[in-house]
Amino acid sequence: MVPLRRHEIPVRATIIKMHMFLVNKYLANGDFNKVKARLVADGRDQDHEMYPDKPSPTVAIHTVFMVLGLACQKRWRIVVKIDIKGAFVQTPMTGHQIFMKLDPKITKYAREMCPEFDDFIWRDGCLYTVL
Repeated sequence: MVPLRRHEIPVRATIIKMHMFLVNKYLANGDFNKVKARLVADGRDQDHEMYPDKPSPTVAIHTVFMVLGLACQKRWRIVVKIDIKGAFVQTPMTGHQIFMKLDPKITKYAREMCPEFDDFIWRDGCLYTVL
């Protein structure tokens, strides 16, 4: 993440608002393990004509219930969950620059990790970056 001062962003540039989702992760025995975070773009700024097919389900709900039903009926069956690492492939970005606006709450966390960002925080408490 490269912080920018607001005036360094071109006037007609698209600035995408961002949100952070936090999830508590637990070990198999129920003990707390860690907090995972994901920074995602605000879909309201998306060009709807560019992406007409929005859904991207990872699993159909009827498949989940079918597997659970089989597991209940066939006691000898074992059901497991597999987490595929690297499912979100990071592709190099090409084309025009993409700018992000981090809201004040996320900016606060970024500031705690990188105090050098203080000089880049805008009057509205937001941090602007380029991807």
